[in-house]
Amino acid sequence: MDRVMLSNNLCCNAVMVPCDVLDKHLKEANESQLKIYLYLLRNQFGGTVTVSSLADYFNYSERDVKRALSFWGLEKAVSEQDDNGGNVVNFNKKPSYTAAQLNEFASREDIRELLFVTEQYIGKKQGMMSPDFIASVLYMYDSLGLSKDLIINLFEYCAEHKKTKLYQIEAVADEWKDAGILSAEQIASYTKVVPKEVYEVFKAFGIKTSCREPIDSEIEFVRSWMQDLGYGTDIISEACKRTVMRIHEPSFAYANTVLAGWHNNGVKTLEDIKAADDEYNKRREEAMNAGGARSKKSAAKNPKNDDNSSKGKNNKFKNFEQREYDFAQLEKEALCH
Repeated sequence: MDRVMLSNNLCCNAVMVPCDVLDKHLKEANESQLKIYLYLLRNQFGGTVTVSSLADYFNYSERDVKRALSFWGLEKAVSEQDDNGGNVVNFNKKPSYTAAQLNEFASREDIRELLFVTEQYIGKKQGMMSPDFIASVLYMYDSLGLSKDLIINLFEYCAEHKKTKLYQIEAVADEWKDAGILSAEQIASYTKVVPKEVYEVFKAFGIKTSCREPIDSEIEFVRSWMQDLGYGTDIISEACKRTVMRIHEPSFAYANTVLAGWHNNGVKTLEDIKAADDEYNKRREEAMNAGGARSKKSAAKNPKNDDNSSKGKNNKFKNFEQREYDFAQLEKEALCH
């Protein structure tokens, strides 16, 4: 029977959750995965924990326990065993380096240049050239296989986004490695900033962000609506909802037509939209009433049993005069409302 153990570098008798776990896994972990992880933390200094004992304790199936352990990386650590042959769950991807390894790494001329450049981005407050700093750079260069240029780009990106703690930089490095980022072009594409308002527009359109990310043209549309037209998400969302109701599918181009029409008509608030709707409905009703009145007047002048009527039997379509509407104007107003 495999014995499950937790291996980490905590040195005090307390239940402490490593920041790396919280930063990279808390959002994705489900209830059973979190419970098992915390249980392993609590029992890391004593006691024998097995798959069976975990299943009994939490009333889970052994398959559920193995699935949770797989989430935490057990499938990558099965070759690591303790003295008693038990599988070790190791949450620290970064290996432990000896002082000799760090000194050898830092003594290389190309690495000295790399260390010098990266220190400019995080500042000396982080303890430049400390063993921890050198170990982080060595981890990115040696274990993750990131190039020197990519590591410099990584530190620059982290500094711009206020991520200057070593564990934060390592988390970003792990993320880039998993995403297969190898060049500056891939960095630009992967780390492009999407305003939160774009996701609100996606929600108004009924587009699930789990299906796809916004493309550049969609981001530009939203920025134009906010910056050039001066609209907030309340009015933009209203235009998106009306777009879907009108053409039965999301369309940034159609929503742009609606918003441009509102802007040209001086619409600035939701109350202005309601007032414009009321005015449009009033004019539409007047146009329909006027058309109906003309039809009645024409019918009075041309009775159904008129002896001068055309040949053939009378029917309900005979002598009917079509109502007159300005459909071009009505369509134009519909786009604006």
